[in-house]
Order: sequence, then C-alpha cells, then structure tokens
Amino acid sequence: MHLRRVDPAAPVRARWAALIAVGAGLAGLLAFPRFGVWPLAFVSVASFSVAVQGRRARTAAWLGLVYGAAFFVPLLHWTGVYVGPAPWLILAIAEAGYFAGMGAVLCCVQRLPFAPLWIGATWVLQEAIRDWNPFGGFPWGRLAFSQADSPMRWLAPLGGAPLVTFGVAVGGGALARLILSANIRAWRATAISASALAAAGVPLAFGSDSPVTPMNPWAAIRGAAYPSEPGAAISTTAAFAAHTTGGWRAARLDGDGSGVLAPGAPATFAVWDAAPRAAGLPDVRPGTDLPTCLRTVVRGETVFAVSF
Repeated sequence: MHLRRVDPAAPVRARWAALIAVGAGLAGLLAFPRFGVWPLAFVSVASFSVAVQGRRARTAAWLGLVYGAAFFVPLLHWTGVYVGPAPWLILAIAEAGYFAGMGAVLCCVQRLPFAPLWIGATWVLQEAIRDWNPFGGFPWGRLAFSQADSPMRWLAPLGGAPLVTFGVAVGGGALARLILSANIRAWRATAISASALAAAGVPLAFGSDSPVTPMNPWAAIRGAAYPSEPGAAISTTAAFAAHTTGGWRAARLDGDGSGVLAPGAPATFAVWDAAPRAAGLPDVRPGTDLPTCLRTVVRGETVFAVSF
C-alpha cells in the first residue's frame, strides 16, 4: 500500500478536479441567456481556478479543455440547427482549445502575488485571442456577455467588454483564493490531528488509491515525517510502521503474520536500493534521493523485478 504526500498547492485530486471543471463549465453556461443567472459567472471562474490550482501545465491544459467542452458544447448547440452536429461539435471543441491554453497559464499565474489580478488578465487575454483568431475570430461566450443585468455592466462604458470580463474574473479569482485558503486550513488541521493521534498511541495506516496516484511510499513517509507544518510531523519510524504493518492491521489481514518479516510469516516484501547507512531506516529528509524499488514479492511470488 502506498500514499502520495498531500500537497496544499493542489487541494483536490485530479479526478475531482475534472468533475469540478465540468461543473464550472456548466455554471458558466447558466450565467448566459437564456438562463441568465449572472452570479454563476463568478462561481464558474472561481471553480475553474480551484480545479487547476497546483497542477502541472499539461494537466491544467487538459482540465481547461474539459471546462471549455462543458461550456461550449451546450452553449453553441444552436449552430447545429444550421450546419449539422459534426460542425457544431468541431467548433465547440476548437473553442474549448483556447481554454486549454488558458488553463496552462492559470496554473502558473495563480502562484504569483495578487493572483486575482493575474487571473483577470489571463481571461481577458484568452478572449482577445478568440476575438481575432481564427478566420476573424469567434468571441461567443465572453464573460462580459453574461453580465447584462449585473452591476458589472457599469464597467462597460469605461472599458468595454474587456473591462467587464476583467472585473468578473478578478471577482471569481478572489473567491477562489477564499476557497483555497479554507481548504489549506482544513488540511493543516487534519495533519495536526494525525500527529496528535500518533502521539497518543493510536495506530496509523497509510494507503493510496493507485493507479490514480503514483506508487511512491517513501515520498509518503517523507511527507509525514517532514510536513510543511513542523508541529504536524510524526517520526520516520512511525510513518514507516503506518505504511507497512499499519496497513495490514487496518485491513485485518495480519492474523497470519503478514506485514512483518519473521520466520513463518508470508514472504511478502520489497527490496529497495537506498543510500548506505549504518543502521535504521533510509534518510528521507527533503532534498535526499529516495529509495528505488528493485524487487517486489507477494506470498513468495515475484511480481516485479528490475532488469540489470
């Protein structure tokens, strides 16, 4: 069993981020006529920012494509009446491609100071590109067009649609900051409570939902022993125990001795290549190289081996 360290920069797992991106796209759709629930434009921007927070550019681009498809496929359904379903879907996915590029940019600019302003600028840039490319542009679905009945419409005389879009995106970006701040506080509270449980002698068990997350148990041990909140740390030994015997005990599969290396116990173990050390566990301090798995044996059968 394996667990990837929880990164406060990425508040949700990728599969949940995809669902958030779909919901964000649909929320954006509902902000436009014929529905006209204009506050959902802020929710849409905020949710999309939460989805791409802390992601790699490639993952954020994929999430942007998902967001754009959820938004444009139903928004542009009327084109299918005139040109048929194939051109309608091609147009919708092509427009969604611009959101893929915006997602890749957003995951970077959201790390900067005054992130809501950068979020607003990124949305304006994306709409400006769509306004002239390709073939003279197709600016359908600009944030500003959802704000005809909103107080944000008063920005239009000052800076036109780009300023309205900027105002909505900045507001949505600020909402995303509030959501993410609340999430990080909750994560820290959870981490601190885990260390308190360990200090009280409560058995811990680490696991993962691989293959959704990488198999990297030593990274999980490092994350538990050296978290960003020093007060939430548990010892390397306790983290190692949680990732070995703890998992077997939690699953109630340790009755035959599984989870430990001892005479008569099932031969289930892994062989690791680690830096030489006099005694004890490998050094997992941040900045050090983590051990590499050479062989995995499950009940006497080799299920993985590195070829030399």
